[in-house]
Amino acid sequence: MTTSSLHRIVIIGCGYVGTAVGRELAAIGHDVIATTTSPSRLDELRRIGLTACQLELTDVNKLRSVLVDRDVALLTYGAGRHGDYNRVYLQGAHSIVAAARSTSIQRIIYTSSTRVYHQQDGSWVDETSPTNPSDPKGQALVEAERVLLNGLAHAQPPTATMTVLRLGGIHGPTRSLTDRILTCAGQQRHDGQGYVNLIHVDDIVTAMVKLVCTNYHGVLNLTNDDPMIRHQLYDTILARAKMKPIHWTDHNQPSRGKRVCNKRIKHVLQLSLSRSFA
Repeated sequence: MTTSSLHRIVIIGCGYVGTAVGRELAAIGHDVIATTTSPSRLDELRRIGLTACQLELTDVNKLRSVLVDRDVALLTYGAGRHGDYNRVYLQGAHSIVAAARSTSIQRIIYTSSTRVYHQQDGSWVDETSPTNPSDPKGQALVEAERVLLNGLAHAQPPTATMTVLRLGGIHGPTRSLTDRILTCAGQQRHDGQGYVNLIHVDDIVTAMVKLVCTNYHGVLNLTNDDPMIRHQLYDTILARAKMKPIHWTDHNQPSRGKRVCNKRIKHVLQLSLSRSFA
């Protein structure tokens, strides 16, 4: 697979990220099928140049029929804030592994989350850092990654190269970070010392388009260059908007959370991340 070739691509789960990536891939000239669980979104996806179909991840036979003549699959499905992580991510991973066998798929790119890192002492983490989250959602994400990486790598013959893309908090058009922060004006909060690892949707699109033609098997972190302590980020944006500051109750506590290192993906893809936090 060379960087100059066009591919037959399927995007499983065309939400916020999948739709943005699909639009760019279609504009380049790739042949893109987009799936959604919502029939009301089919026309929207067709209008941006995608072949759209309704699909549930649990339907392995239909999933296989969608994958069968594709050479690249992008897995951008999500459970949402209140969804069932085990059903969507873990069961979904098993469905993908089962369906991908005996197809022409050569590349799979899966959007996971930096939530898999459990570190809470403000330390830096990279792709080699332990992932032992204590919360059930984080555990489901870790197990789904394992199922996909091992299931595809150990197939005989190997089914495809698999990239797990661990994303920071996503922001961009219609998901404005500034708008979210402005709703916090004048509030009292106790999470000001936690680190925030973010990524703009346009940078996700750039990385995924590059990954389509990059045979990288393993994990890559995708976050902005400089994680910020939450109170510094929020205070800056609120002051710029001349709105009431937040009353932080944890100023004297040590930094929490983790700082996610993005050096590997920048090296592998020769990637520049230029989007601002706001």
